[in-house]
Amino acid sequence: MITLDLSNKNKHNLQRIIGENIGMPQKKIFGIDIAPGISGIVFEDRVGDHIVRYKVAVERYPKGLAMFFRSVSNSFLIVLPYEEIQTISFIKDEDMIYESSFSWFRMVRNLGFPYDKAKKFILEKEKLVVHHSRLSIVTKENITFELVAASCTQKKAETFLNSISSEVRVFVQYKEFRII
Repeated sequence: MITLDLSNKNKHNLQRIIGENIGMPQKKIFGIDIAPGISGIVFEDRVGDHIVRYKVAVERYPKGLAMFFRSVSNSFLIVLPYEEIQTISFIKDEDMIYESSFSWFRMVRNLGFPYDKAKKFILEKEKLVVHHSRLSIVTKENITFELVAASCTQKKAETFLNSISSEVRVFVQYKEFRII
């Protein structure tokens, strides 16, 4: 695992480091290397009494993952080869929603919207427990990255995780909701 501070790295040096450790992406659009990935993920780091929130993008390369962390004050990259990863899991616990006489959520679901989109219409009075999806990456050295998938949908995450190398164990457990 390599951690790089991105505040003073130039682009060409960064591409060289990624290429040497986990390969370069296979896909090019208009001559630019594009690595498939997911975003809409948040990492919260406790620093003393403060919590620093990072927006995270995870990209897949032929021999590993690159995780870009960005906050207001700094940004860094973690390069993680597949041989160092033990498991990757995408988990969402079941949301508990109260039954109500009028529900925008129920109307949107009846129109056929998937749960990821329809949950934005749940009224405050209907919410009992709402869980965010979590992306967890565990290395063979027992280092765990616990990330909250704030706006990353289940379908996008599953497609991304299914494209990861077969030498990494991937678990997806996604439970939508239950009306009480």
